[in-house]
Amino acid sequence: MKLDILRSFFFKAFSIDESYFSVFKPKNPLFIVSYPRSGNTLLRIALAESLKRQELKIENIDKYSIDLFQTNFLSLLKQNKLQMQLVKWHGFPMPLHEGAKLIYIHRDPKNVCKSYYSYLRYRHKKINKSSKDFIENFLGKNKDIFGSWENHFLLWKDFIKSEKGLIIDFDDLIHNKELVFDEIKKYCKSDYFNKEWFLKSINKKRSFKNKGGVDFFKSKAGHEDFNKAIEEYEDKFIALNHLRNCT
Repeated sequence: MKLDILRSFFFKAFSIDESYFSVFKPKNPLFIVSYPRSGNTLLRIALAESLKRQELKIENIDKYSIDLFQTNFLSLLKQNKLQMQLVKWHGFPMPLHEGAKLIYIHRDPKNVCKSYYSYLRYRHKKINKSSKDFIENFLGKNKDIFGSWENHFLLWKDFIKSEKGLIIDFDDLIHNKELVFDEIKKYCKSDYFNKEWFLKSINKKRSFKNKGGVDFFKSKAGHEDFNKAIEEYEDKFIALNHLRNCT
């Protein structure tokens, strides 16, 4: 019931219904799923370079992966000619995910919260909330179209388990990239991916905003204000992060 309500809210936010996906659907998708600011672009560019075996510009990532809410139909048709389509997804589990290949990226929710706040307030100027208000919203009944981090992760964790998908950790993607590549290749049962290009892509210094968990804000004052506010919720964030290992 909760998932149905969240799906309805999600569709309403994008002014579509589920029939949209019966027409606008990738042929052989690999869904890269995450809560916003969890490393989705990093993994997509690494997999795209691994598939193409060439260096790609990060600003052109949408030419080599699909966003079902932004990619135009002609681009989708072009990518459907490829052996596999990399599909970005931040929303909730949908029927179109059933039977598809799914990789969920888990990132420490505390770092996600910091990065998402910076992204919305300073980079895109979409919100004007105080640090404290944003953190409480992130932890509670989030009015964001993607819901709270906890709801999002738990719904996907159960869905990934039922669909025999794969969950990887952002920290492993950075520090144990060979292990992550081997897991993805084994899961996809595919020789399409090139390990050398994947590792090279992850190691490359790119202008990812907030990739390393530092320099979140343009102003030192904004950085200090957020860190001070988030200290009050340390126990909650620790508990959320432990959900990754709960059965």
